[in-house]
Amino acid sequence: DDCGICDGGSVCSGQIVQGQCVNGDFIVGEFNVAGFDCEGWCLTTFNYGADGCYDCSGTPNGDAWQSDCGCVSADNTGDDCDDCGICNGDGLSCLFGCDDVNASNYYCDEDNNMCENSQSPEGYFDDGSCTYNIEGTVVYFSPSFQQNYIENVIVTLYGSALGIPYEIDSALTGENGTFNINNVPIKNSDDENNEFSYEYFYFDFIYVEDAENNYTGINNTDASLILDVVVAESTFIYPIHSSIAADVNLDGRINSYDSSLIGRLMNDSSFSMNELDIRWKFVSEMDTIYDITNLSGNDNILIHGIKLGDPNGSWE
Repeated sequence: DDCGICDGGSVCSGQIVQGQCVNGDFIVGEFNVAGFDCEGWCLTTFNYGADGCYDCSGTPNGDAWQSDCGCVSADNTGDDCDDCGICNGDGLSCLFGCDDVNASNYYCDEDNNMCENSQSPEGYFDDGSCTYNIEGTVVYFSPSFQQNYIENVIVTLYGSALGIPYEIDSALTGENGTFNINNVPIKNSDDENNEFSYEYFYFDFIYVEDAENNYTGINNTDASLILDVVVAESTFIYPIHSSIAADVNLDGRINSYDSSLIGRLMNDSSFSMNELDIRWKFVSEMDTIYDITNLSGNDNILIHGIKLGDPNGSWE
């Protein structure tokens, strides 16, 4: 090349005077190896110069500049970007995503520049990446003079595929009993090579009272009520939920033994009425959720908390 380096690529359109290109433009070539510096000196002859005066295209003292579309010439305003922000693109690289207006990541909410009147642009397609917000309320099964909201319940959402449960996310109920699990996907994408859709969703619940509250809602009237129901002298006010509360040993039957276990608990708050030491159960109006596309709003999912040993529903 003009700096005397084989295959160096440095070219001077003018004259080379003592290793400097004068009276003409020059091409950098292999800069800092065999090319010209910013003043046109061959770096192999004079070891000075820096790349600070090179523009983004590698031209010494050039006018090219770095736009949002990349390195463009001086007369380019940077408007060569397509609607997707790609330099000289075809405008199609961003035309995919979630096209469901009920989704938490609806395309026109994410990128309003591409949407007119909240309508996705022509050529756009839904790639199945929609996510949704799920909201609900946990209350006690028997309301008192006001609704008995249950605070500090851990609500965990699972997605199931081929019989395998996958934990998605958890939320804690607030003082009004509400919980929010946001941006729930309809697909499992943890493994990019094995993406699959969830077949259905369901909840799991954890609630632990302080030890001093173990007795709350449970008393001798609950034990007596169970005995009266067993001998058909009375019925439960809340047949479904009270029956769950009365089966304290979780054997699927309600009998005098359940009543005796409540009596033992009254004498020892640390006593466990069943082998699993379960004290609370929760019943959702949607035990199995096949469609999560419209579950935003506290009234959409109602979960009833049931304290075992409290069939008359006096907990509050």
